[in-house]
Amino acid sequence: MTRTTRSTAQSTKDDTPTTSAPYSKKPRAKKISNMTTQDMQAADGDEAEALHAITVQEPFASAIIHGSKRLENRKFRLAIQDQKRGRWVAIHAGKSDRCFKDGTYNVVRLQCWPEAPPESTLRTTGGKILGLAHFSACVPLTEIPDTNVWKSTETCSQKMYGWIIDRVVPLERPVEHSGQLGLWRVKEAVAIGLWEQAKAGEE
Repeated sequence: MTRTTRSTAQSTKDDTPTTSAPYSKKPRAKKISNMTTQDMQAADGDEAEALHAITVQEPFASAIIHGSKRLENRKFRLAIQDQKRGRWVAIHAGKSDRCFKDGTYNVVRLQCWPEAPPESTLRTTGGKILGLAHFSACVPLTEIPDTNVWKSTETCSQKMYGWIIDRVVPLERPVEHSGQLGLWRVKEAVAIGLWEQAKAGEE
């Protein structure tokens, strides 16, 4: 879940096709070579089946993979076993169009991501894994500066956490996959394909 600092913009968890990255301008994503050897081996070994994903509503999913969003707001902590290695998580775009209907998209474009693609483009990404995001830390949201435009302003009795992203790997061909609430496991065959596609993009 995500809300901007000066709006009620929010991305939630939810759950159809483009054959290539749908944006004329691509962000400067860190090269796949910056992954650790163990991360790369995950594409070919048993670790691949352990790749997890989160479903994020548009325009927030694309803002992570193709834009400037480097903070994901959630009501649960992301477990990172090795703080030095961090954790890779697939970013899945939800199918809900709520953020387009309630004005959230317009607020995000004005306050957070002026280069955001048009609504018609973002509406084609639902139900697809757009790329991989590397999370370097997970901290209480209170530790995130209020100046961060991607910080949630939601009033919630439940403790909120900020998942901090330090690099992303966009997929040239987004992959269709059903979504779920919370952190969910990507199908093993799909996980292997994601890593192979990500590596191929750097060759």
